[in-house]
Amino acid sequence: CPTVEEIQAEVNSILDSPEIRSTVKCQVVPKYRERLDHSLDPSSKERKGEKWFDEKWNDESWRIRNCPGKEVLTRLRRWCQQTYRLTLTPRKLAATLHQLPDDVQEIMDKLQEYFYS
Repeated sequence: CPTVEEIQAEVNSILDSPEIRSTVKCQVVPKYRERLDHSLDPSSKERKGEKWFDEKWNDESWRIRNCPGKEVLTRLRRWCQQTYRLTLTPRKLAATLHQLPDDVQEIMDKLQEYFYS
């Protein structure tokens, strides 16, 4: 089984990939530029957007909050399967959480019953 450190290193590697960075950048920078002063010329908005994104991207918690979760999870699952021959199902992932909110637990139970009964 992978250690917490190995998992964290792999998540960081996934988040640092050019594809993930580009995806996030294309989603958030245009929204940021829209909020800038309308009197700024396009190149100034672009520069400010680049600078803003680079600063935000250096914040690990921001990166995690803004990453495409499904893509990161898909890559993490693939890594676990290829490296450790572990299959991460949604149920297994949810079971690793310390405590699920009641409504989420109810949904997980229903999904478990539907797919595995």
